[in-house]
Amino acid sequence: GLVESARFVDPIPHQVSAGIAPLRKVPEPDGEQLSQALHGDVIDIYEERGGFGWGQMQSDGYVGWFDMAALSAPVLSTTHKIKVLRTYAFSGPSARAAPHFLLSLGAQVALKGECENGFVAVERAGWIYESHLAPLSEMAIDPVGTAEQFLHAPYQWGGVESLGLDCSGLIQTAFKAA
Repeated sequence: GLVESARFVDPIPHQVSAGIAPLRKVPEPDGEQLSQALHGDVIDIYEERGGFGWGQMQSDGYVGWFDMAALSAPVLSTTHKIKVLRTYAFSGPSARAAPHFLLSLGAQVALKGECENGFVAVERAGWIYESHLAPLSEMAIDPVGTAEQFLHAPYQWGGVESLGLDCSGLIQTAFKAA
């Protein structure tokens, strides 16, 4: 037959620990971006090659290559999400602390439980303004209102983040929030 043998492996779940993890068509840093995974998203990794992992996003089923430096294991249980268009994850509980990265609307986080100066400590991210977080169970009332927050955001092929998104990313983000 055409297929002499097939090898199937159980995936190893990983979680996005960077602000954003581009999903690429090929395992190269400048490969075409097909989509993005936000902080806290879970990716099932089936194969690793040259610092990249071939996997599938659990949230929407997209498949492609992820930079393994943006992912961590084991998967942590997330409890909260970013409810503002974007916010920083800081190195300490102060806006004067060095920012680690940006987190976009809908990114999910696991709280450590520490609070200080209006900031909350978050696993694998740093410190986030407490007022920028909402429990995962809190839903937006209107997906159109959510989408309107992205007015004037630049177009980015495969983007789902506040700094750039495409049409499917906008629809996916708006309805995920609601």
